[in-house]
Formats: sequence, C-alpha cells, structure tokens
Amino acid sequence: MGCVTALTVQNTRGVHASLPVDAEFVAAQLEALLSDLGTDALKTGMLGSADVVDAVAATLRAHGEPALVCDPVLASTGGEPLLGPGGLEALRRELLPLTRVVTPNLEEAALLLDWEPARVLLAPEDTCRALLELGPTSAVLKGGHAGGALSEDLFFDGVQFVRLPARRIDTRNTHGTGCAFSAALAAQLALAEGDADLAEAARRAKTFVTGAIEGARERRLGRGAGPLDLTWPLRD
Repeated sequence: MGCVTALTVQNTRGVHASLPVDAEFVAAQLEALLSDLGTDALKTGMLGSADVVDAVAATLRAHGEPALVCDPVLASTGGEPLLGPGGLEALRRELLPLTRVVTPNLEEAALLLDWEPARVLLAPEDTCRALLELGPTSAVLKGGHAGGALSEDLFFDGVQFVRLPARRIDTRNTHGTGCAFSAALAAQLALAEGDADLAEAARRAKTFVTGAIEGARERRLGRGAGPLDLTWPLRD
C-alpha cells in the first residue's frame, strides 16, 4: 500500500521539479489504510514539506507507532531540494523519535547532524551513534556514495555494529537505490520477529538491492541513471 506525498517531474537525468501534496490529504490517505488494513511495517521517503512530516508523525502516533523505516530524502542526486523549509527540523523533532531504522546516505546523514560530509565519511561509527541520539532505534548508514571497490553500509542498533559489504557494480542504472533499500527493509521488518532480527533484515535488504542493481547493469533506458531491476528474484 502507498500514500502519495509529492508529485515530481523527473527522468533518468534527474528531478527537475516537485510539488508536495496537501498535508491533510496525505494524513487522510494514511488514516484510510491504517484504520482498515493496518500495517506491520512501513517506510517514508520523500515527504516534501514540514506539514506533511508533522501529519505523518501524528497519524502514526495515533495508530500505535508501527515499525517505521525512515529514508530521509532531503535532496535529489542532482541537488534539487526535496524537503521544503522547516522540513529537516520537523523530521528530527517529530519523525525520527518514532523510527525503528533510519537509512541516510552520507550526504543525508551530514544534513541531519549538521556535520560536514567529510566528517561523516571519516567517522561512520560516530555518525551512527549521533544518529541514534536523534531518536531512532537503529540506523543504516549507506555507503554507496563513498567510492571504492566495495559499497559498504553500516548498521548500528546502539549495541552492535554490523558491516554490510557488497561488490560495487559498474553501471549507471542506480536510480531509486535508496528507495528500494528502505522498501525492502520495511518488508523484511514485517516478516521479522522483534528487534533481534533488525541486523538480519538489513542484510537481506542489502542483498535484494545488490541483485536489483546487477540485474539492470546492462540496460540502456534513457540518457542518465536508469532504474533497477526489482523483479530479479522472480527470474529463473
């Protein structure tokens, strides 16, 4: 199930414009789904505005705070802002304290913590500790933008660090990687039993996304970063 939180103008070459959906309408969508069908886990991605962040947080609190994966989408890869004025503060204040797992990339972690990106890159474990001080139960610091032969994410739940390495795949088709990871992680949380399975859920989500990138490696769609192959597990 999904709630539309924003409209975007985008293609493989980037996000060119965005338009947030009215906060009351977002809350109405979420309320309709949760009150009828319920949920074991859910994820947020691009929320668009501070009002939408507030509305989503209020609705989740009213429904017992189901397991939340927060993908803090703050800007597009090309630098287009995707969260309006006051949105970052609202995310810290209202949504992160309700979050089971927050999944920022290096740049998003720097913005959430008001750090320089170089500090995040040089001190990933300190970054994860600082992220948990904002309220989440755990964090996955994604390392896809760090460069190198491996694309290594770092999971932290306040007790243990778990490194999630994968071979870096030479392809331009990485459009939506963060969104796919957070969605896969939410699906794994819905299947998991308790917080003991958080690290394993993150590992399985990483495996899924790595396969989706590999499956799309040779595709030629558009002139920029093409989409992943999210159907790869279904192929023979």
